[in-house]
Amino acid sequence: MIDRKIFFVDKQGEAHSYESVLSFVNNCKSFVKISNRNNELEVFLDLIASLVYSEEIVLLDPGFSEYEVAKLGFSENEINQSIQVTPKMYTGFDELIETIRIRTNWRITLYTSGTTGIPKKATHTLERLVQSVQTSDNH
Repeated sequence: MIDRKIFFVDKQGEAHSYESVLSFVNNCKSFVKISNRNNELEVFLDLIASLVYSEEIVLLDPGFSEYEVAKLGFSENEINQSIQVTPKMYTGFDELIETIRIRTNWRITLYTSGTTGIPKKATHTLERLVQSVQTSDNH
């Protein structure tokens, strides 16, 4: 059974199961679409929610200054602001995966500081990110 397997281990070593991710999705009432959070679990859960709700997500390097964020065209009011959503109820992780799998217009945009100090932007579709990923009961 997939629900008891570990899906994600955070920097503190805390393991999060498929079941806990499914519980988050089923109880999700909001998530952040434009984030510079430094907590990898929060970022990960926002990413999952953005897939479920087919909303583009933007991840900014948490080390960006207010000046750098403004140069990228974002206001401080936009960063880390939650958007409200209606919880969706999935009976199992396989159903959640199938919902995510059909997201054809979802995108993730990443802004990193880069080695030159000039922020770099990369936008990817779900299809592009998972083109070589295979799923099975063992993975």
